[in-house]
Amino acid sequence: AVFAAFFAKFHKDWARGAKEPDAQTLQRWAGIFEAMNRIDGRPWEEIERVLNAIDAEKSERNSTFLWRNNILSPRSFRERWNEGKLRKFIPEHAHDR
Repeated sequence: AVFAAFFAKFHKDWARGAKEPDAQTLQRWAGIFEAMNRIDGRPWEEIERVLNAIDAEKSERNSTFLWRNNILSPRSFRERWNEGKLRKFIPEHAHDR
């Protein structure tokens, strides 16, 4: 539940205009973060570090693409990570997962 509330802060900034997540949504989000930790083997500290790095990301030259505009739920965060699309936010030693 802690990470669901943590993600809600990002959601508010990343998904401007989206409604505030209700208790049921927060519970569903908590389950996804739990699966990332337990099933995917991602340490809590690493999940937090990647979310913070995505939040701090700046647009690259000649591009308006930002990951925070494309990760609007813990489910899409997990999917993009498992697809290997978030590599630039993950320390080198963690790429083997």
